[in-house]
Amino acid sequence: MMPITSLDRFAFEASRSRRSIMIQLSQTAYLIDALKEALHREYPSLSLGEILSHAQGGLSLRCPNCGVLGDQAIPLLYLAGKGALQGAVYGGPNAAALGKGVCPSCGGSTVEATFDPSRIMTRQQAMRASALEAAREPELTSVCSGLGFQASLDVSPDESMVCLVAPEAGGRGTVIAYEAGTANRLWSHPVPSPGSCRCMFVSQERVLILSEKSKGVTEMQLVNAKTGSVVAESQGPSAYFTSGAADTKTGLFVTESSYDTVLTLQTSGDRLELSTYKCGQIYEGPVIGPDGRCYVIVHYHLYRIEDKGMKDIMRGDNCICFDPAGKVYCGGGYFDRSGESMLHIADIQTGSVKEIPYGTDPIDQIALGGPNRLLLANIVDERSAARYPNATVTLFSVPEAKKVWNLEISDLKPWCNPLLLSVPEEGWALIQTGQLLKQISLQDGKTLRVIPNRSQDHVEARWLPSKKLLYVTRNAMGPYRQRGQGTLECYRV
Repeated sequence: MMPITSLDRFAFEASRSRRSIMIQLSQTAYLIDALKEALHREYPSLSLGEILSHAQGGLSLRCPNCGVLGDQAIPLLYLAGKGALQGAVYGGPNAAALGKGVCPSCGGSTVEATFDPSRIMTRQQAMRASALEAAREPELTSVCSGLGFQASLDVSPDESMVCLVAPEAGGRGTVIAYEAGTANRLWSHPVPSPGSCRCMFVSQERVLILSEKSKGVTEMQLVNAKTGSVVAESQGPSAYFTSGAADTKTGLFVTESSYDTVLTLQTSGDRLELSTYKCGQIYEGPVIGPDGRCYVIVHYHLYRIEDKGMKDIMRGDNCICFDPAGKVYCGGGYFDRSGESMLHIADIQTGSVKEIPYGTDPIDQIALGGPNRLLLANIVDERSAARYPNATVTLFSVPEAKKVWNLEISDLKPWCNPLLLSVPEEGWALIQTGQLLKQISLQDGKTLRVIPNRSQDHVEARWLPSKKLLYVTRNAMGPYRQRGQGTLECYRV
């Protein structure tokens, strides 16, 4: 059997140019680990998930007797080639043969392994090109920057105030309200931990603050939006602090209490009336529609939660977008392009449903793009980053069922949303690349202005139309996509 040191040497050379080597099929997992180490040294800016995806995606195996083994053989060999699953036999006869380290067709144990780093090299070149572009584009004008931020930026209905959760010394946190467009602090309210807290306007006069009191127990406080003083408080079950939606007309707030349970809180009249609804595993949402109802995607279907139960609206996945005209849109598709993708459309009032085929590219994000037009985007999924390394943003005509224009983003990290917001009334949208936040024209997708970006950050944005202000939040991303301490910035558009 070939020494492991030979695999390390091969991986080092193959990380720079195409190379081939004869190995035992049972050594595939060790070769992939060697390639991961070599690629991490050569391309330190890539995440570990991207490295694994490129190590597997750039590798091909050829049996001397039967030819090239299928793409699905490589991840299976990596799974079954080491650790507790080494030599495991599962699946059909082909999987069983691979688990034993032999070719499913001829029973041979030796293969030619070839690694081609061209895809990862193309991605690095795209990142360098994006950095050069950043030096040429006009930048948006900053109004204020550098304010401490952890999570949960929200805007008052009249856009005179913003509130957020900020970190404090000693690991504690505070909810802060600022005058919009300034660093003028109006009030602050201490909370135990900035990572386990959410604040949101539920009316012009009230802000709802949720914070973790103890394991499985959430402190719920309703505060005066002008002074920060507590006007009502209660306790409830656990809540998800990274999601949630409020209807400032009715005072309704919704979020997840667990992976299969929706938590609703009615705050009108300074009351805190809590209820939970077990709906099944939640894929997206909950959100509040223009009809004031709660919508959620459960197991590839969009549902509306009603007094007598859940009403199935249509199939859908990944995202929910409402049109003021009364339509709701959902995405679909698969990260590995293994099946058809659809744009799902329903009329909330009439109940009519329509599906528009969208090839195999997944639709992970949807935003309004103007009359009868939508912005559709897909993220880079870490599991398929080697084969599908580019995020895309597309302007789509619904009546014509066709793409108007399409942008490919070749330097965006996995799991980062390429589409940050859309402002169809103003004719522009904000997207992100690895190096830039771009204000683009909805007419043709061309860049209008930019803001420098850092590829390692989680970025979100909010638009205040009455004041022409754009807020941008940035959080450093840690292991398992945990958000670290960040900053709040504001720009005049």
